[in-house]
Amino acid sequence: MSTIYHAAAKINLMLHVTDRYDNGYHHLQSIFVFASCGDEVSVSSDSELKLTVDGPFAHQLPTDQSQNLVIKAIEWLGDYQGIALTGTIHLRKNLPIASGIGGGSSDAAAAIAAFLPKDITFQKKREIVKASGVLGADVPICLAYQLGFGTAFWLDGSGTEGDIKNLTLPSALEIVLVNPGKSVLTSEIFKSLKRPYSDLLEAPEPFITKEGLLGFLSKQRNDFEVPLQTLTPSTKDVLEAISNSKNNLLARVSGSGATCFGLYSDKMDAAAAAQKIQERHPDWWVSQGYLV
Repeated sequence: MSTIYHAAAKINLMLHVTDRYDNGYHHLQSIFVFASCGDEVSVSSDSELKLTVDGPFAHQLPTDQSQNLVIKAIEWLGDYQGIALTGTIHLRKNLPIASGIGGGSSDAAAAIAAFLPKDITFQKKREIVKASGVLGADVPICLAYQLGFGTAFWLDGSGTEGDIKNLTLPSALEIVLVNPGKSVLTSEIFKSLKRPYSDLLEAPEPFITKEGLLGFLSKQRNDFEVPLQTLTPSTKDVLEAISNSKNNLLARVSGSGATCFGLYSDKMDAAAAAQKIQERHPDWWVSQGYLV
């Protein structure tokens, strides 16, 4: 039986855009964490490289599987290692696509992890994480998580070429993810950004308590939040629904898509919020979990 890899949803607790490079990429500063909500990836033996997909959001993926980032990632890994990689990859797509929670990048990272030899060295892992930036800005961080480098990271750079550092966060934070059923292309949201950009921050110190983390986050933001509310007005409704839930600690947009998240200290509060939001908005995607 093949091992199932959890392709965790990627959450940006804060995201500042501080500059634009000459190559078109932007300089970002962000805290990345991962949630128990996610897709599932497994690999079985085959003479060719294939992809099968099921799950509630399988229909949103391109019909041309060669365009799927999972296949591209394994083709890249084979080229990087100088070997032909084969196998049937099965993806259970539980997360909506183009929703700002890194589903495609996390899927690709999980597939890479599944194809790597079990005895790979730590140094080789580091090299592959750095090289994987050619696949997209979120892939290196998702791969760092998959390969056991940590569960929370501070990014200072473009993602494809940036400084990724482990970050200590307090444990036991519950999360509710909500998407109004809207997909947003990352390219569209970047085009909508206007100068002046955000000021640079110093890398944060380890967060020992929830109060320390929330105090820091309360002074930050997601720079995509305002343009997203123009591109996808229902984002504002989602943020209000989360903010108005009982004992919500923080409501914010995650990443560059329309998915918003709410943080809670208590699992029962998160469950109650998710249930209430889903009942009032049955057409929205709502998922409850915890930060891993």
